[in-house]
Amino acid sequence: MKERIITAIVMLAVFLATFLLPTSAWAVVVCLLAIPMATEWQRISLTSASSAGLVLSIWVLTVLGLISIWLFSVLLLAQLAVMVFASTLLIRGQIFGFIRNGMTVSADIGLVLSAATTLAALIRMPVDYYVPRFEFVIFALGIVWLADSGAYFAGRAFGKHKLAPEVSPKKTWEGMIGGMIAALIWAAFWSPWLYGHGLNKFSIYVAAIVGSSLSVAGDLAESAFKRVSNQKDSGTLLPGHGGVLDRLDGVVFGIPAIATALYLLNN
Repeated sequence: MKERIITAIVMLAVFLATFLLPTSAWAVVVCLLAIPMATEWQRISLTSASSAGLVLSIWVLTVLGLISIWLFSVLLLAQLAVMVFASTLLIRGQIFGFIRNGMTVSADIGLVLSAATTLAALIRMPVDYYVPRFEFVIFALGIVWLADSGAYFAGRAFGKHKLAPEVSPKKTWEGMIGGMIAALIWAAFWSPWLYGHGLNKFSIYVAAIVGSSLSVAGDLAESAFKRVSNQKDSGTLLPGHGGVLDRLDGVVFGIPAIATALYLLNN
């Protein structure tokens, strides 16, 4: 626990320090997340771990993250389709069959698309809507992380109906609803600031609902891949927390969902 707390404090300090960077430097830092994500993904997706393949994965992910800043709307719609498809497999209990039969190609494409869209959203959304970077990023990440905490406590208190028992026996529909409520409370807190920058209030609450619910799918999807590859964590980069993907599994589905809601409902 001590190791976990120390790591969390260091991560928080580094995270807050990034807000002091200019936009261009922020974009580079965000895209550098592609390096540990690609490394850990090869570990749990059973793809070739050759050095050449790893370097290629890192560069593809980074370049797509940068290119996607200019292809934002197309990428958001493609990612939305991926998230809906993955959520359907999870709820219907078909995710393990899909992973075993098509994980090498389909899952790699899905992760690259998810990560690229997340990187683009964190860079592009504040620029498009003149929302200060701090406010947008804290709003978006708060939805994902508070939804996770809300789901945990609501699930322990009221959970009866399993969400995806084959993947995570402890996750329930009641927990997911609790997480959604926590996200809506967070959205209500931030809405005056975001509304003041031109985002309509309806889109802010819709973003909280879809972001919180689909972040659960990201968490479950990574759990499914780790089960198939017999890995407890995606990596060891963050002592006490596992890997970067372990901390960002909900983010790579939640952030694109939030960005999609805000983008479509404010244009």
